[in-house]
Amino acid sequence: MHNIAERGKQASVDGFAHEHIAAGILMKKYQNVSLVDLPLSPYDIIIVRKITADNSMVFYHQILITHFDLN
Repeated sequence: MHNIAERGKQASVDGFAHEHIAAGILMKKYQNVSLVDLPLSPYDIIIVRKITADNSMVFYHQILITHFDLN
C-alpha cells in the first residue's frame, strides 16, 4: 500500500511541475499567461491574446500529461 501512495504523491508532484513548465514556455511566446489555481476549475492555464485595441481572445487550456511505463 505504501508504494501506491508514494506513486500517487509523485504523480501529483510531476503534474504540478509540468503545468508550471508549460506555463513558462507559453509565457515566453504569448506573455499574458496565467495558471488557474482553483480546485474545481476544468482549466489549468488561461492565455489572453490582444487582437486589436478593443478586442482580445481568451484561450482556456487543460494540461494533460501521460506517462507510459514499459517496465
